Amino acid sequence: INGSNTSITSLQQNTTYVLKLYPKSVAGDFHAPTGPSTAEFVLTAAAQDVTVRCPSGVCTGTSLQVAWTRPTGVMIQPKAYRVASSQVTLNGTAVQSQLDVTDTVTSVVLGDLEKGRPVTIRVLANNRVFPTFYALSASANVIPVSPP
Repeated sequence: INGSNTSITSLQQNTTYVLKLYPKSVAGDFHAPTGPSTAEFVLTAAAQDVTVRCPSGVCTGTSLQVAWTRPTGVMIQPKAYRVASSQVTLNGTAVQSQLDVTDTVTSVVLGDLEKGRPVTIRVLANNRVFPTFYALSASANVIPVSPP
């Protein structure tokens, strides 16, 4: 690791991890850990089968329904979900919103969208053990439109 941040890839959901930092000298030698290990943590299970469609089958171009299924076969279910959207309007204004819902909710309707403008939608799962951590489940870039 160079610097103070890094990403660790290929971690698996429902697996317990403990991290420990070992400093490395300029000569390439590893030394004793600089501090205690992290507390055990388990990754958040992601929402599955995320879809974006017109609410109730009616496309107005100003709202979208985001739906998902709860993860199956996992030890630790998410505590909650966050659905975040970001859209730049025709006049250049960035509009961002987020909806926080409980773990039993599996669908939300995003409204007040500007028709014909791209919107980025993200579904995040909230970690039940570490409630300040949200894991990205899915991301979609769509353009809300209405029929001609």
